[in-house]
Amino acid sequence: MSKRRQARIAALAALIVMGATVAPSASAYAPNDPRWQYQNSLRVAGVPEAWNRSTGSGIVLAMIALAGVDRQHEDLRNQLVPGYDFLNPGAEPPPGGHDTAAAGVAVAERNNGVGIAGVAPGARLMPIRIGPGWHDSLRLAVDRGAKVIFYEVEDILWPDDFVGLTSHPIPYEKAMEEALTYAWSRGAVVIGAAGNEGRPYCSNPSAYDRVLCVGATDDEFPDQRALRSNWGFGLDLAAHSRHQATDWNSGEPDNHSAYGPFNGTSGAAAFAAGVAALLMGAGASNEEVVRVLQCTADDLGPEGPDLIYGHGRIHAGRAMAALGSGITCPSPPATVLDLVRGNRP
Repeated sequence: MSKRRQARIAALAALIVMGATVAPSASAYAPNDPRWQYQNSLRVAGVPEAWNRSTGSGIVLAMIALAGVDRQHEDLRNQLVPGYDFLNPGAEPPPGGHDTAAAGVAVAERNNGVGIAGVAPGARLMPIRIGPGWHDSLRLAVDRGAKVIFYEVEDILWPDDFVGLTSHPIPYEKAMEEALTYAWSRGAVVIGAAGNEGRPYCSNPSAYDRVLCVGATDDEFPDQRALRSNWGFGLDLAAHSRHQATDWNSGEPDNHSAYGPFNGTSGAAAFAAGVAALLMGAGASNEEVVRVLQCTADDLGPEGPDLIYGHGRIHAGRAMAALGSGITCPSPPATVLDLVRGNRP
């Protein structure tokens, strides 16, 4: 029997043993947020089942991005902690539509009678506008107590970056590797979007070893990779990518009740960050978060890890049920940096 099948059996056994702990309640399935009816991705991924054990309470997520969040948005104003702007220290990052949307996917308030429900409504979000280096923002997030850190900004790795190189590709930063080691040692999980160029490798910083690279599946074509989602070397997981989300429009800066669709690997990474917060809110370590996410994912491609979906598409309900089970599963495909550095065969 393969390790993948053993992992699924262990997760199923945990679901049965835990019984009432994970059994969905009516209130969990039907929060009073009016746009919940359109949030099918949360239901398919078992988020309501996970809510019965954790909503992410006590966990701070840091979102590292090019802009900030509409702090007055009706679905976010109770969900935020002070952020940081590396381009204007001492100020909150200015709001942006993309990053307001990502924040809503991860932590929008639940059962408040408006808008949507975030994946981890009990968690709080710290918006950070990135500075000159990837590592500075990451260290700041860790030092301010973030346990889940997700990047909503990326650098595209082009094939020319790797031509003729025998050690590190151009985007590699030793300082970033050291910051990631530091974050892991402090118990944090770091997540990044695979990128939306349709290329066979994860973008930067998702290409780094200690970043969970998350690709996207397209809910309009169930169980298929989103057409523009990057795939290939280093892909760890996939997640739902079409979401109802909070929004902010610079043309209507006083409209704090805007919503709209949010697609792509940015949405998938925000979704994954929310699920990681749920697991940490239930007491999981960063190592266990990574392991149960990988071992309980919907295996959409060939059995086991593959280059299209990594370990598969995240399933929050099964991941939550598997906490404490000790399940293990095979390693994902090597990252681009691994291949260039020769760390893996």
